[in-house]
Order: sequence, then structure tokens, then C-alpha cells
Amino acid sequence: MTYSQIRASARQSRNRLKRGATLAALFLAFCLITSPAMADPTGAAAAAGSVATAAAAIAGMGVRQLREQAGKIHNRMQELRTQSRDTDAPWSGEDETTWRQLDADYTAVEKRITEDESRETRFAEIESRFAGSMGDTRIGGNHTSDRPDSGRQSGPTPQQRLLAMQGWMRSGEDEGPSESQVEAARMCGVNLNSRGMTVNLAPSEHVGGRNRMWTGRGGSPVCRNRFDAEARDMSVGTDADGGFSVPEGFLARYEETLLAFGSVRGVCDVIRTTQGNDLPVPHVDDTANTGEILGENTDMGASVDPTLSVNTLGAFKYSSKPVMISHELLMDSAFNFGQRLPVMLATRIGRIHGAHTTTGTGSGQPQGMATGSTLGVTAASTTVITWEELVNLQHSVDPAYRAYRDECGFMFHDDVLRDLKKLSDDQNRPLWVESLSKGEPNAFMNWNYAVNQSMAQPTTGNIAVLAGRLTAYTIRDAGTLRIVRLNERFAEKDQVAFVAFTRSDGRVMDADAIQHLIMA
Repeated sequence: MTYSQIRASARQSRNRLKRGATLAALFLAFCLITSPAMADPTGAAAAAGSVATAAAAIAGMGVRQLREQAGKIHNRMQELRTQSRDTDAPWSGEDETTWRQLDADYTAVEKRITEDESRETRFAEIESRFAGSMGDTRIGGNHTSDRPDSGRQSGPTPQQRLLAMQGWMRSGEDEGPSESQVEAARMCGVNLNSRGMTVNLAPSEHVGGRNRMWTGRGGSPVCRNRFDAEARDMSVGTDADGGFSVPEGFLARYEETLLAFGSVRGVCDVIRTTQGNDLPVPHVDDTANTGEILGENTDMGASVDPTLSVNTLGAFKYSSKPVMISHELLMDSAFNFGQRLPVMLATRIGRIHGAHTTTGTGSGQPQGMATGSTLGVTAASTTVITWEELVNLQHSVDPAYRAYRDECGFMFHDDVLRDLKKLSDDQNRPLWVESLSKGEPNAFMNWNYAVNQSMAQPTTGNIAVLAGRLTAYTIRDAGTLRIVRLNERFAEKDQVAFVAFTRSDGRVMDADAIQHLIMA
């Protein structure tokens, strides 16, 4: 239905309700007029009869007139009560009849006032909702109507976003989206026929760096400043055919899953850019220079130019590979793929990207944190790490880097953590300390640590432990997350596939900040 048709239907409903109320009021007036009190010629009964007769006119009254009528009835009831009190005489049968009649009249008028006010309030809500739905709900839209009464913000609800997403996923199938999904897509401005959509990820200030994710109680990740709630529901575009807001929690599930399978991403700096052009990041090393004391009339000594290097971050394209879903499962309304899809896509991308940002070669793929780190300690054993070696590794990191306490930590495989938990210092005190507070990370030798399953096992020649200022590693995400629906490719199996594409790179920006322990 169009907006005009919806408004016309609402007005018809309001008029039907009003006609029903009018008939009820006329019937009440008829009952009042034919009551015994009307047949009584006494003054009290006649007064009550005049009020009852007036009740027949309330059918055409508005709320203001109804309130005035209620006031008149109240005054008559007050007169009757005062008259009885002044004479100090018991109420006669006529007085009782008049009082009951006045009370019934007042109840009828009050009911009409409540019904009219309720109808107007409800109609105003409906009017506001449909007026708001006509606003701009596309990317960059202000989600408001240009109507005079649309001063407040309005837009798709979380349920409508989810239905629109499900409708887009079902589009192209024989059964197609349901009516509710089509309507939700219309409300959200979604082109169901578009085969792809793009998701704008949370901006740089919401992820990485200050939002480090260390390992906490029970092995679960802990982050004091996760990406802000405001960044969780970002905008989506269906190619060049308009856009809408993703289902509530879509981006949060994608980001959290990406962090879970890419531990480096949880502790390093993350830069997000709209374009994928090479991004040069300069690094200055001025450690060879120091100041000096000058005597009077003495020339300055020779200075060595600082070492300037440039690390370039590119944008390697990653694919989740097709996530295939059967027609039956896609059409099953009980199976909410709108919420499961981001987890499935992020899991696949997170695994490959997590491996590359840990041990990537830097050639045709990101440089891994372990690959770009500096040798700090070589273990004496091929399989065992000692307490003394860990102390030496921690102190191989320059104190200038260790001063950034919240950015420093260890990184290792979970099997390494299992062995390190058994270590004690020379006073037989455990090196590993579990956090006693929920939301606070565990500590190892008074440093936080992150478990990374992409780190190597402690075997011959492997880098088993990283230590230092881990924010010296930078991940660059370029562009948007693209999700493409493939209806035809797997049609012979009666399946629909969804594939995600994203571009990213990573590199150690300061190799001295991150030291590693390598097995003999």
C-alpha cells in the first residue's frame, strides 16, 4: 500500500469507531429518557431528566464540549449533595434515583472522553510512524520525514533491519522473500535484486591500539575499551542501488569473531582507510644522536642525520570462500541466518588473516608480527622454556618501550601457556597470576599476555614467545567489507552461496619494540 492509501485506511477506521461511539451514546440516552425517573414529574426527577436529555447530545460533541458537559453534571451532583446536607434529612427515593441517574450520565461522558482521547493518541502514533517511514533511510540519510510534525528521529527498527537482511538473502530463490521481508526491505530502502552489499566497518578510533584485547579469566578475551556501541550498527549499501542499516549486532558479531581468530588484531594498532592505495608510514630512528654541553664561544659538534625509513602498507584482497546454504535451510524461518552469517564469514577471514599477521612472510601477504620481530633470547632447549630465559626476554625490550605498560605484553600459543603456568621463580612463586577481578586480564611476570593459536609450538628453530610493545605492529584495513550472493553457481545442488571480500595488510613498524624467543 502507498502512504496515501494507508492514511485513508486509518481515517476510515477512525470514522467507524466514532460512528460506533455515537450509536452507543444514542442508545444510552434512549434508556435514560425512558427510565422511571423521566416519568416522575417532581422537581428533582425533572432536573435529572433534563441532564439525561442533554446526554443525547454528547454523540456529536468533541473532547472540549464533553468536558464542559461533565462539569455541568458534577455541579448538579454537588447541588444535590449540598441540599441534603443543609436540610439534615435522609435522602428520599427520588433523590436516590436522581443521584444514580447523574452518576450514570457522568460515567457515560467520562467514557466518551477517554475513548476519544485514546483514538486521537493512537492515530497520532500511527500518523507519526508512517510519516517517519517516508524519510531518507539510505546511507547518509537523516532518517526523518520532511513533514512539519517530524521533529524527532525515526528509522527502521532492529527487527525491520533483520527482516530486510533475510529478505536480501532469500532473493533469487523460487519462493523468494516473505511479505514481511519485502515490506521491511521497502522501509529500509533495500534493493532485494542487488546481488551484493557493502558494510562500512567501524572507524579506526573504535578498534585496535587503545582497545587491546588480552587474555582474561578462564582464557576468555578481555578488552577494557572495545569498539564503541555506536560503531556496532554501521551503514550498508546494496551496490549503487541505495542502502540501509545492517541488522543490530551484525558488525559487532563480525568484529568480535575477527578478533577471536586473529589475536594480533586484538593487541596491535588498526588503521582503516576508505581507499586501498599504498599507505607509506614513516619511521624515524634518532638513537645515534645525543645532545652536548657547549663552552662559551664554542662551535657545535657534528651531528648525524636521523635514520628515516618508510614502511608501506598495501591492501591484499581476502576472500571467505563461498559459504553454501541449502534452499531448505534458507527458507526455514526458525534458522536466523541474518545473525549467523557474519560469524561464519568472519571465522574464515579471521583464520587466514590471523595466520598471516602472525607468521606472514611479507611477500605477497602481510608481514607477521613474529616475522618482523627482533631476536631477544635463544632458548637452551629445543622444547623447554625456563624462567631465566623469560626474564632475559622481558629485559631484552628497551625500558623506553616497557614504559608503555598497557601496550606491553607476551604472545604465545596456548600449549606454551600451559607449560608456563607450571613455572615458578627462584622463590617458588608462580609466574602466572590469574586475575581476581572480572574484566581484568591475567598477568604473567606482571605483564598482560595474549594467546595466539597461529604462533608456533616450542620445537626446534621456532619462535615460541613474543614480548614487548605489541602496538608497534600495525594492521591496515582498506575499503569496506563486501558480501556477494551467488544464486546460480551452485543451483544444481539447490544451494545459495555467500562470499565476503575484504582488503588488509600488516607490518611491524618498529622491530626493536618487539623481541622474540626462539627455540634452539
